[in-house]
Amino acid sequence: MKLYLIIQCSLLVLLVPVLAEDYDYGTPLGDLTPEIDTTEEESRNELCMHCKCYQETEDSLFLDCSSLDLEKLPGWLSELLNLTDTLYVDLSYNAIEEIDSFPAVNAWNLDLSNNNLQVIKDSAFKSLSGYLLQLDLSSNKLDATGLQQNCFKGAAFNDTLSPFRVIDLSLADNQLHTVRADLFAHMTQLTDLNLSNNPLAPITTEMSRAISGIVTLQSLSLRSSGLEHLPDDLFSGLHQLLYIDLSGNRFKQVDPSLKLVPSLETLILDDNLIEVLDENSFSYLHNLRNLSISASHNLKSIEAATFGYLSNLNILRISGNKQLEWISPDAWPSNMDQPMTLQELDLSNNHLRYLPSMLLNDFQDWKNIDVINIQGNPWWCDCHNEWLITTLVPIIMQQTPQLTQNILCGGPAETALIKEEVAVIGQLTKPEDLPCMDKQFDPWQKSYSLPDPRNPRKEGQRGRKATLPLALTVVCVIVVMATFGMVGLLYLQKSRREGLRIRRVRHRGETGPGPRVGYMPASKRVPSGQPGLSRPSTPPANQERRAAEGGIYNMHFKDEEEGFDGPVSEEEVNADKKSHPLRQDEAMTDKKSHPLGPEESMASEKTNHPFGRPFQP
Repeated sequence: MKLYLIIQCSLLVLLVPVLAEDYDYGTPLGDLTPEIDTTEEESRNELCMHCKCYQETEDSLFLDCSSLDLEKLPGWLSELLNLTDTLYVDLSYNAIEEIDSFPAVNAWNLDLSNNNLQVIKDSAFKSLSGYLLQLDLSSNKLDATGLQQNCFKGAAFNDTLSPFRVIDLSLADNQLHTVRADLFAHMTQLTDLNLSNNPLAPITTEMSRAISGIVTLQSLSLRSSGLEHLPDDLFSGLHQLLYIDLSGNRFKQVDPSLKLVPSLETLILDDNLIEVLDENSFSYLHNLRNLSISASHNLKSIEAATFGYLSNLNILRISGNKQLEWISPDAWPSNMDQPMTLQELDLSNNHLRYLPSMLLNDFQDWKNIDVINIQGNPWWCDCHNEWLITTLVPIIMQQTPQLTQNILCGGPAETALIKEEVAVIGQLTKPEDLPCMDKQFDPWQKSYSLPDPRNPRKEGQRGRKATLPLALTVVCVIVVMATFGMVGLLYLQKSRREGLRIRRVRHRGETGPGPRVGYMPASKRVPSGQPGLSRPSTPPANQERRAAEGGIYNMHFKDEEEGFDGPVSEEEVNADKKSHPLRQDEAMTDKKSHPLGPEESMASEKTNHPFGRPFQP
């Protein structure tokens, strides 16, 4: 054996030099890198000419084809067939209106959001059914008729229909009021469904059946859908549901149908019309870990035992509720067997004045919370809030000092502590120096047995204040009525003074009824020589002044204001002739001086006189 080994070694020693002489060291051993498929490379280049390409990993390509004003699926997308990479294809913010058949591609994420999609035809995504995991159809114009019956149907292999593997589907912000009951029947692995911002209210029977039939569903968003209540059978088959978002709706209470989802871990009820939370709000939700009730502007109080069933709660957000003024000290019952698991408590931006120390089961539980946010509340810095000032705020300062900057005092109103930082007051003020009201403080009462800070008046003053608007209304009505009466009276008086009055003028020598003529008393400022009439408002002794004012004194009648007592007697006429200051010779002189002569003057007077003839006393 030894001899055989020696012979073998000798032969190797002799052959090695010979082989070394004949070997060409310039010849490479071979190309160790794999050959690149020229077809795939050309396809990649073609796609990257139209879209932005990002190589995320060695075998993953991000294809950004957004905002290209595409009105339909372009033909160059067929180049995706030659790529072996797993793709993220972004076709968002285009003008695509219809999906007929998407080309086969190894894409795991397809974004068609913010287009003008109105129709998705049957089996539109069947070539993607074996690869696609996330499909975004949000912000389009899809309605119940646009989503055809088998639009989410998968491909068939050997007469066997393969399931549509999508696990995340978004139909948010479309025009869906309802869908076909079997729309999601082919999505046997769907876990996340987003139907927010659709006009779903009220949820139809078909929609309810379509949702409850997704037995694999874990997350459901019905945000901003105008909902006021939920159908009883909506969650009947959803035993794996973990997350529900009902924010931005019109719920006035926590919907009772949520009790049928004991597996629920996260519940979002922000921006609703809920007014009160009580012991029935979250009953049977033992697995709930994350609860948010924020921006609910009608929420006013949180009653006793509200969180009694939530033994596994980790995160509680009750923020931005501008009318929330009171949280019962018994909101967490003291008889809870399990230890508190709360890790984050957000009570910021409410209208809380006091926070009872007995809110949690054990005082030590406050220290075990990682994040406590009580900023943006009008905390009263008085003796009843001593524990918050001297204990809770220092705990927050130690754990999260950035959350103490906006913890400010909002009262009492008669003190100088308003808008001061609670942390500073706790450091500079002794507990016995804090203001304290004489009344008995009761944290179990919604008013805390203290005067309302927004209306500190006494009850009697409140009553008087309540009657003040009524008294002002009555006074205003009386003033308006008196004003109208005064205006009407003045109008009547003016009408009587300035209106035309019908008088019957009887000429001397006439026996029958005289003609009815309109009569306006002559003004005191009638130019001299102008014919007119003036009423004898003064005794005949003042007739000289009247003549000087340019009027003609008619003795045959009197104004209504002075009483009309018939024609003047002959004796009164003769007496007036004697006492009249106008002399006969002056009258004759006027006639002679008339440009037409005496006779023409008389004729002119007969023609121009307002009564057709001159008055001859």
